[in-house]
Amino acid sequence: MSGQHLQKLGPLSGEDDVLDEGFVLRLVDDPVVGLLPWILMTMAVPPWGFETGMLVGFASSLALVGIAMTRGERPRMLESADAVLFGALVLIGLASQPGVDGWLNNHCDEVSNAALALLAFGSVALNMPFTEQYSRYRLAPLSIRVRKQVDKETAIAWGLGFSLATIAGGYGEWVINDSDNLWTGWILQTLPVVWAYLYTRWLDRRALATIPELAELDRPLALLVRDCAAWTVVSGLVGLAFGPRPDRGLGWLLLELSGLIMLAASLMLARRGELQTVPAMGPGRKSD
Repeated sequence: MSGQHLQKLGPLSGEDDVLDEGFVLRLVDDPVVGLLPWILMTMAVPPWGFETGMLVGFASSLALVGIAMTRGERPRMLESADAVLFGALVLIGLASQPGVDGWLNNHCDEVSNAALALLAFGSVALNMPFTEQYSRYRLAPLSIRVRKQVDKETAIAWGLGFSLATIAGGYGEWVINDSDNLWTGWILQTLPVVWAYLYTRWLDRRALATIPELAELDRPLALLVRDCAAWTVVSGLVGLAFGPRPDRGLGWLLLELSGLIMLAASLMLARRGELQTVPAMGPGRKSD
């Protein structure tokens, strides 16, 4: 494999990449960065209101467009769509009536999660997965056919993650009528998105491991299960520590089930001697 290809592997290339001057520019080749304006907007709205949240989303999407132009590239579809949409929402927020602002303040998380789910599934339906414009750099050594399959699966994973987040938020808003509920407002919305991210990272490594020079990046399914369960354990602990008392039964159930799954996956990995999450020496590192 050429050195040029290895340099394009971004965060998957080992610890030395973190110290490389181009690390930040390679980091933007991860599709999660294209979703960052939405994530920041959702976090900004509860404390500061709809208009501020839209401004945060608009500013961050413009920053991504600017980075792409600085690299001499055309802005990606997702980043361009973010900039246009958040710009329009800023204008809507400035011109809307107080009642509209109030509704948007209360439901922006469901709106954004549903929009991202539609974007992900719609891009797959059109045979243009939104992750495609990122994988051509991140997974440069792979064939176009393999990249397309990876793109399709990762876009579906993101779509499922945001769909589950939409359902959780909607349940909190319209079923239990508690938009500030820690479980439905934060934990159960964040967790499926984290699962989607972990899946995309796992799938990237599995795909790259089909190349002989990168075989050490291969990761068993049990490692993905263990990592997802570990994040679920953390979420259960947060819910138990800070959630309302009536919801603690859900926290204990989540904690116990995910703890058992994590233990089982860890035992499977221990049998195979694959407990490490990151290889000791990435493909970009030279041995002594």
